[in-house]
Amino acid sequence: MIELERHIEILLLSNDCVVVPGLGGFVAHYIEARYDEEDGLFLPPLRTLGFNAQLTMNDSLLAQAYVEAYDISYPEALRRIEDEVEELHQHINNEGFYELHDIGTLATNAEGHLEFHPCEAGLLTPSLYGLTSFEMPTLAYGSRGPSTVRQTGDRAEIITIRKSTIRKIAAAAIVIFALFLIPPTTSWEPSSHIQQSSVINFQSWERPNVKSDATVEQAITMVQQVAATNNDVKANDYWTLVLASHISKGNAESFIASLQQKGFQQARILEQSNVIKVVYGQYPSKDNAYENLKQLKGNSDFAQAWVLEVK
Repeated sequence: MIELERHIEILLLSNDCVVVPGLGGFVAHYIEARYDEEDGLFLPPLRTLGFNAQLTMNDSLLAQAYVEAYDISYPEALRRIEDEVEELHQHINNEGFYELHDIGTLATNAEGHLEFHPCEAGLLTPSLYGLTSFEMPTLAYGSRGPSTVRQTGDRAEIITIRKSTIRKIAAAAIVIFALFLIPPTTSWEPSSHIQQSSVINFQSWERPNVKSDATVEQAITMVQQVAATNNDVKANDYWTLVLASHISKGNAESFIASLQQKGFQQARILEQSNVIKVVYGQYPSKDNAYENLKQLKGNSDFAQAWVLEVK
């Protein structure tokens, strides 16, 4: 009798990765709340699950769960897991798939490799329990501007906001914001300990008389210059692809060695807050990372990968 699914589900309550020796690793990751424009639905956050057949090294997490649940020795727990994995493989060979209740389905593809299809409802996560989707259709946006409906007794009145009014409000906000960014004098010098590339060159600016001389266009230009200069401060930030997370260092090193043998030389270990991740690549922008992930999705090692910003 295969009882792996019970232990995997319980372990995933407090862990983001459970490795089944001889089968692979089940890796959980968080999906933020999102809005479906086509159906007009807000969807709640959830934890979903991926599977990586390369994570086969025993990290003792599952074996220890068997020891505590059945009051057996550690070697006996390993034998029991091995027998259940063998039974699971036989079932997949005979039926073509095996369903792990409340987790997902393992099946073989045309090439004979294991594929995993997670449960659509996501993983059981107490902190997200009870959250559900709700409908919020978008408001009509006409030539006069966005509108909404106000009910007054038996009459329904359409309230419309002119686009020109919105532009004036936005322009006023930009001017006020720009005033805080303009230096009070032109003799300001950056201190020597601040990196020169991240300092705005205020010396070439003249403080405008906002009441009479400055226009909205000038204020917008100033704000854009400040934003462009401040972008240099984040030059050390980058984006990468996460292939596995919350795994032991031994499993991570084994996985990286396998990837590098296949030609993926950029695979490496990333350790943050005592959490070990296997990552690939270093990209300057989120769009660039997603574009590369799209190209690598055809490879089974990248089937469950996701994009992460590293600061």
